[in-house]
Amino acid sequence: MSGHHRCLVAVTTALVVTMAACSSSDEPEEENVNPSQSQMQPTGTPTPPVTPTAISSQWRTVEGPDFTIGVPGSFEEDITTAANGTKAYVFDAPRAEGEDTSLHRVAVLRDVKPKQDVIQQSFVLEEMQSVNNEEEVARSEVTWPGAEKAVLVQWTNPVGGADGQRRETWQLMVQINPDLILNVVALGDAETFEQSELPTILSTFKGA
Repeated sequence: MSGHHRCLVAVTTALVVTMAACSSSDEPEEENVNPSQSQMQPTGTPTPPVTPTAISSQWRTVEGPDFTIGVPGSFEEDITTAANGTKAYVFDAPRAEGEDTSLHRVAVLRDVKPKQDVIQQSFVLEEMQSVNNEEEVARSEVTWPGAEKAVLVQWTNPVGGADGQRRETWQLMVQINPDLILNVVALGDAETFEQSELPTILSTFKGA
């Protein structure tokens, strides 16, 4: 298996694991206090501002099940299937030869018949990413085309290694209807993320 494909599988699996945890149907123990719906409401504001944008005429339009998204022509496209059958539509920026640690990616994952709505799922994701994370996790409700509700969660994690590299992740969780949530995940180097094409790619996403 090539290094690129190993990385593709590893990151996609991590995204699916996160999505599965958010969709868990396990009931909490009776002595635990469930947060109320009002307590789970997102209170953040996207920084920088994130709003839907039109697809550039210089980019290609990708149509998937229940969504469209704009992608630069230089990005590689792949579809992977996790062990649980979840499909991920993955778009990677080109990397220089031998540049295995750099990753600039957007992935779209379908969550069919979710056991929690997007507000609950995003609350769980925020709690998960806040554990042992010194930087604040931002969770904001946003208005998005084709969505009943949509939430954007933004966080930064250390990648590891002596160079202290950090990875920025934005996850747009779009509730199309009660039986479908589409997750759009953009991740890349934290130092260059906002100047890269990743935020714009995410902003072109539209639910069908």
